[in-house]
Amino acid sequence: MTDEEMLLRKLLLLEGFAAAKLKLQTLQDAAHKEARHLEQIAECLKHGGECDKIKGISALVDYLSGELPELLRNLEDACCEKATLQRMLAHLGIAVED
Repeated sequence: MTDEEMLLRKLLLLEGFAAAKLKLQTLQDAAHKEARHLEQIAECLKHGGECDKIKGISALVDYLSGELPELLRNLEDACCEKATLQRMLAHLGIAVED
């Protein structure tokens, strides 16, 4: 591999890492929002489930079995992607911060 090819590889990995880091931050922001939503649901359920936030048990089931697990899977994927890119960069002698 030539020096130019190595620099290009490093650049592409750094760009990929920056994109993965941004994606993870975006998903973490969404997770914080969902955590607040779950806290509201829990409070509502503690008070008998009569609450404007929950428009029926089917909506809650859809949320807990669809949207929330998808967000968690996406978070896990983003963490793995970022860690993989971080290891690849470290292997090339480039240290990046979390």
